[in-house]
Amino acid sequence: METRGTAREYYHGSPTGGLSRLEPHSFCQRTPCVYLTANAVVAALYAVKPVEQPHSFYPYGFQGKVPVYTEYYPHALEDLYGGKTGYVYHCYCDAEISLETDTANPCAMVSRKPVEVCGYMELLDVLEALLEYERCGKLMVRRYDTLNWRQLEYIRLTVAEEIQKYRLKETPSDKYSAFLRQRFPEVWNQA
Repeated sequence: METRGTAREYYHGSPTGGLSRLEPHSFCQRTPCVYLTANAVVAALYAVKPVEQPHSFYPYGFQGKVPVYTEYYPHALEDLYGGKTGYVYHCYCDAEISLETDTANPCAMVSRKPVEVCGYMELLDVLEALLEYERCGKLMVRRYDTLNWRQLEYIRLTVAEEIQKYRLKETPSDKYSAFLRQRFPEVWNQA
């Protein structure tokens, strides 16, 4: 992570270009904030919004400090990121911008105040950027066809829980309902 004096560099991924300032937004009905990360690869994952708020679909974790993206269905990385343009913004935050760790995502920091953008990287094809990160060892991708039965069962249970938690079968025309129904038809039918 780069620093400028006492300020530290952070990143923010967005499908929206041309931002000069990151404004706090409400996400998952939490207090409005700006999400930041010290990891540019993680920000690149958020440069595409696979589903509309208040839902999210970012199946990744970490192995050490390296993000690990898990494909929850065949060719998920291509489906969600292929041919899509996104932006990774970078900014420096100092003591004037109070950052808090997001308890739901330990690599994320949140600011309740707007954050000025210092620069950005345009990702003309987010998939290509992610594949380059993978080639460089900055991202690991667990392809669906390499997952073992325990991992597949975890995915099945996680998706079924989402369907039940948000009562998605009661709103089949909802975009998140359609997203899960199209990509996980067996789970949808069993939920």
